[in-house]
Amino acid sequence: MTWQELDLDNRLALNPGLGMQCIEGNSFQSVITNPDCRTGNKPRVLLWGDSYAMHLAGALKTSGLSETHSFIQLALSQCSPILDRGINGSVTTAQECIDFNDRVMAYIKGANDIDFVIMSSPYSQLSRATFDRTGQRKDRIYEDYNYEQMVKTAEMIVSLGKIPVFVTPPPSNGTDIGQCLANSLAMDRPINFCDYSIVDISAERMRAYEMLDRLKANYTVIDLRDTLCVNEICVAAVEDVFLFRDTGHLSVEGSDFIGREMDPFRGLLVE
Repeated sequence: MTWQELDLDNRLALNPGLGMQCIEGNSFQSVITNPDCRTGNKPRVLLWGDSYAMHLAGALKTSGLSETHSFIQLALSQCSPILDRGINGSVTTAQECIDFNDRVMAYIKGANDIDFVIMSSPYSQLSRATFDRTGQRKDRIYEDYNYEQMVKTAEMIVSLGKIPVFVTPPPSNGTDIGQCLANSLAMDRPINFCDYSIVDISAERMRAYEMLDRLKANYTVIDLRDTLCVNEICVAAVEDVFLFRDTGHLSVEGSDFIGREMDPFRGLLVE
């Protein structure tokens, strides 16, 4: 079968979560007032972050949590959900990211119905030049700045009577898993050809996990290694479902499947 017949372009398509109208290029006000950017009139969950938050929208929508908790998506590409912190050299400047996160926090302060603030990012860009709102580069003078700002962000959320929830990025071995899945399907190889050992998770991803592991003592951290790695093997697909679209992002079909069949958010129902 051809690439087109296998519908691979759609299966590997960008995953914007609730829709392109809910991400950058649209005004913040238009997003928070757009009914398509929320799953209910009074959201009880905020999904906040960058594209790694966007790709969780499908999983959140199909999870058991969604039966009682609708959510709103507030996400900006390459902008981690960390207050007073941004990077340059990406599609979003440091100041644009800081301003966006300030607006998100202002929204949280006025959103009395929000119970959970779910945050996600690859956190891999934390090794890049990091700036605060004054334009001062912090990573050269304070190695732990990113972690401390994550804690301050979480504590701000707690002070507002909400529960902060960090979601790790999915495991990745640094290769284009989505492309591997597409090639395997096109070449009639077994779909588990793209699975890999947990020891092969990339060093960059492990650095993010190490930082998020430090948060587990005081905050809820949903670790997607627990969801996607079984018996030391991290899965790229389940049956005929592509879980990934590229090196680290979940596909649309994969995110929906993970929420429905694996439900990493189920533990929040007992919070």
